[in-house]
Amino acid sequence: MKLQFHESKIDDFLILFNETKLKVSNFEGCLGMRLLNDLQNPKVFYTYSNWTSEEALLNYRGSDVFKTLWKSIKPLFEIPAEASSTLVYFEGFPSNKK
Repeated sequence: MKLQFHESKIDDFLILFNETKLKVSNFEGCLGMRLLNDLQNPKVFYTYSNWTSEEALLNYRGSDVFKTLWKSIKPLFEIPAEASSTLVYFEGFPSNKK
C-alpha cells in the first residue's frame, strides 16, 4: 500500500505504526510485513505484507485491528492511500538467506 503523509504527520504515523505493527504482522494469515520509505519523497511510505490467501487479507481488512488503525491513520494522509494486491512473479528473497 502506498501512503503519503503530511510532512508534519510523519512522526505521528510512525508512532501509530510502532504501536500496531506486531498486531498486524501476527494477525492470523499474515506471513510477514515490511514498512518502506521512499528515498526520493520521504513523505511516502509503502507497506508490503504477505498473506496466506486473499481470504486472510479480507479477514484482516474486516477486523477491529484494521478498522482502529485505519481510523487513526487516515487523517494523516496528504493524498488518499493506494492499495494493490499482487501475485509473485519472481521470489528473490529466500527465507533461509541471511
